Amino acid sequence: MNIIQSINQLNFICIAHFSSKAFQSGLHLIGSSQPIVAAPGDDVILPCRVEPEWDAVGKTVEWSRPDLRPTGPQKRVEYVFVYRFRKTDRDMMMDTYIQRTSLSQDGLRRGDVSLTIRNVSLQDQGRFRCFIPRLGIEAELLLVVGEERVQTAGLYFVFRPFCEITLDPNTANRNLFLSEGNRKVIRMMQQQFYLDNPDRFTDYKQVLSRESLTGRCYWEVEWTGRGVGVAVSYQNIRRSEGFGFNDKSWSLYCTKDGNTFFLDDIETPVPGPVSSRIGVYLDHRAGILSFYSVSGTMTLLHRVQTRFTQPLYAGICVYNGSSAELIKPQHWPPDGAKYLLSNCVQGLHQDPARI
Repeated sequence: MNIIQSINQLNFICIAHFSSKAFQSGLHLIGSSQPIVAAPGDDVILPCRVEPEWDAVGKTVEWSRPDLRPTGPQKRVEYVFVYRFRKTDRDMMMDTYIQRTSLSQDGLRRGDVSLTIRNVSLQDQGRFRCFIPRLGIEAELLLVVGEERVQTAGLYFVFRPFCEITLDPNTANRNLFLSEGNRKVIRMMQQQFYLDNPDRFTDYKQVLSRESLTGRCYWEVEWTGRGVGVAVSYQNIRRSEGFGFNDKSWSLYCTKDGNTFFLDDIETPVPGPVSSRIGVYLDHRAGILSFYSVSGTMTLLHRVQTRFTQPLYAGICVYNGSSAELIKPQHWPPDGAKYLLSNCVQGLHQDPARI
């Protein structure tokens, strides 16, 4: 069964169930309304978080496979991942997932119970359920694993998931206003009322994504005004430093006069078209980071080949009088490929720089 057939036949959406405890507390569990699509060997994140933010440290979190029947004489449910008593409970987990799954300890403090699965295989395809017993809430997501290749202009494209990225208010500089479900950021003259948070940027008008990026993914940023910086960064960047002015972040700064790439405070002029829409392709495992001008066609602006040692986060820096928004891509893969998977984008099976 190929990916397109899988999504057509397993067209599940995120399903959330609530108990009376959840209603009383006003908390609910948010997953993904789209299937999570991956190729064999990818690392994937099954997004799931408690809204509003809720400290899940020390609370039990269970991830299971509802489409798998319980095994053994006692028909006991075997879990993909179990977190309780502030640690992973491997005794309750299926052997195949013990070394391949994890939660983010930093994320738990914000109610982010997203599950990372490394080196996925065809056997991982199916429904996954996240359950928090203390709140009595759960959410189901669909993982589709496989490759559907389309040949265009001599290249083979492999369908990869579009990263549904949102911006983290806890990291936003006080002169930034977030809207559109935390997908749009506007620079303001007056400071916004944000609670004190050690993750908040203090000097530069910038913000990080809530979601970490560890596999292959693609996203686009549309900007207006004087200019923006489109970046990826490690979580442990100093909050007084700007994107690209250290060895923990990589940033393409875009203005109407041109584009410039910064890494470790080294400036690299970037020739190519000026566009109000920038595409970013990341292959974390391969150490590839590519920036594209998106305007009718896609043009590679700059490509980085390195070794990423930590999960990355998308970042946006906003100039005075400017705004930026994370939007759904329109031109990935390049013109000629005939298929799209819902709101998923296509990563290249070959080096993206060959576009």
